[in-house]
Amino acid sequence: MQILWTLIFLSLTLIPASAGLAEATRPKVRVCVGDEYWFPFSYIEGGTMKGVHLDLAKMVLNAAGFEAEFIAMPWSRCTDHEVKNGTMDVPLSAGWRKDRTDWLYYPAGAETDGPKCKSQYSLMCNGHVVVVPAQSKFKFDGDLGKVPQPIRIVRGYTQIKEYQARGVKVDVGPNDESNLRKMLRDDTGSVLILIQSAHQFASVPELKNKFRIIDNYSDFGDSFMPFSKKGKVSEADAKRVWEEIAKLRKYPVVIDNALRRHQGNASPSKPAFHGEKPR
Repeated sequence: MQILWTLIFLSLTLIPASAGLAEATRPKVRVCVGDEYWFPFSYIEGGTMKGVHLDLAKMVLNAAGFEAEFIAMPWSRCTDHEVKNGTMDVPLSAGWRKDRTDWLYYPAGAETDGPKCKSQYSLMCNGHVVVVPAQSKFKFDGDLGKVPQPIRIVRGYTQIKEYQARGVKVDVGPNDESNLRKMLRDDTGSVLILIQSAHQFASVPELKNKFRIIDNYSDFGDSFMPFSKKGKVSEADAKRVWEEIAKLRKYPVVIDNALRRHQGNASPSKPAFHGEKPR
């Protein structure tokens, strides 16, 4: 079923755009990406830029008739210099910040919906939450040591070493679904899981009402594809891209599949960028 819906999404959005505009004639959108290891959203591995955000950005730009050109650089240079000056069109991907509105176009409602992960125009809702079995009485009060252990975390995440250093028992797994199912099977511990995955699995019939989201555990919010006011992309064209994002968000399985693919290829030895919430 997941494969079927993925194919439906691609046939409805990506193919018409590419059929109408040849690859060579589509205008390029210059997308700067932070060169930190921000797994699984954006990271460099084997000299190649990868990540869920890159996959999704390429999809929506392609659907809107553009071609993505990704350039890695320090995040502060990307947001505060290159995009600000118009030498880059998009910082991938950015949370809403009031000061950035001086040089960035954001979709409508970004300032109010973004912190709540309610915007239909955001590329993804970033950040982690903790989930526990439905019958668990756990309430998070800020004390990490009280979180039901082991805390199951995806291989490659920065929190693994951080929590282990605090004496917290961690169980490392290949992806969010595997960790979630192991917790439910053993009926013990908890899972540090991407907010996107938590809500996705909560809607799966066989998992519905089997676990509870402790959503006050971590900060999270929407990550957007804002556009430089001095770049080559007009505000009207930016709105077309955001509309394609809204279409993509109607098919959460596409985002879920992208997450699984990158989580499955995680490298346990890679240095990690601290924090997965919107930047």
